[in-house]
Amino acid sequence: MNSNNKPRVVIVDDNTEFLDLLSEFMTQKDMFEVVGTATDGIEAVRVIGKTEPDVVVLDLIMPKLDGLGVLEKASSMGRKTQYIVTSAIGNYKTSQLALSLGAEYFMIKPLDFEALASRIYQLLDIDNEKHISREGKLPQNPDAQNIEKNIEKILKAIGMPDNLKGHGYIKHAAMMIINDLTLINSLTRHVYAQIAALFNSTSARVERAIRNAIEMTWTRGHMESINKLFNYQITDKRTRPTNSEFIMMVVNKILDK
Repeated sequence: MNSNNKPRVVIVDDNTEFLDLLSEFMTQKDMFEVVGTATDGIEAVRVIGKTEPDVVVLDLIMPKLDGLGVLEKASSMGRKTQYIVTSAIGNYKTSQLALSLGAEYFMIKPLDFEALASRIYQLLDIDNEKHISREGKLPQNPDAQNIEKNIEKILKAIGMPDNLKGHGYIKHAAMMIINDLTLINSLTRHVYAQIAALFNSTSARVERAIRNAIEMTWTRGHMESINKLFNYQITDKRTRPTNSEFIMMVVNKILDK
């Protein structure tokens, strides 16, 4: 631990967009010191050996050397670094093998950055609530669970299929913007990017999935409910709101409640 009592963290993931977002989250909130990053297992071993971090956030699936290989090599370093292993695949045997090789915790992607931050503080036996509230935790709406349910009700009422990826992306985007309304002005740079990182996708795919969900709803959804809920008078079904317009329609409906 450094003199400022900030955990020193190394992040290892071959998804560079996820890597950048998690690094930015940790740095901007001033809760951690990111002392290194790596996009493959060989580089990870080198960075870990050089920086001697308190915690490594380690993805299992990587080129050159996977996360299990990194753990095997790390065990010979003889240091007290803690490892949090992440993976998009929740395989029981793999998770148990990672834990047997020295990982302290196994987290399934998509990751909740706040939950990851809390886990790091728990592993290092740091007063999580005290530190994060002082250092700047991401804004959390106390009614977040109710807000999520209300968003789902709105999307269901207008006939948006809940099996579409765009359905989930719209829900996440709306919740992010409700927490910080300025994000509506940076959908691609921040909102789409963070959703992409959570779901192991790309900003472009997130944008297309949201557009597809809106197209499907305007084609097959409940026009009367759309008119009633959003006061959106449809004179031509070919005219649809943009992604940002639709997300703000949902946001405004929630905030008006």
